[in-house]
Amino acid sequence: LFFDPDVLVLVTAKAPPLYDERVHLPVDENLARNIDYQGVLQPIAVSKNPETGEVEVAMGRQRTKAARLANEWRRARGVEPILISG
Repeated sequence: LFFDPDVLVLVTAKAPPLYDERVHLPVDENLARNIDYQGVLQPIAVSKNPETGEVEVAMGRQRTKAARLANEWRRARGVEPILISG
């Protein structure tokens, strides 16, 4: 399955089981540049929240944030956005 990084949910509330404090780290621009050039090489792990129906990131939060930034750059250049495999 391939996902648009902008529709994936990063859990920021502390109560849910998928919360990880690293979600608050800043975006790594070097990772975003690499993703812009090569794409996301390692798939992420996702889980569908049964209550909301949203697809939440279980592993790969930093890759997701970097892919979002890379897609901003790609859209500004008029290039097709990157999808993340999960």
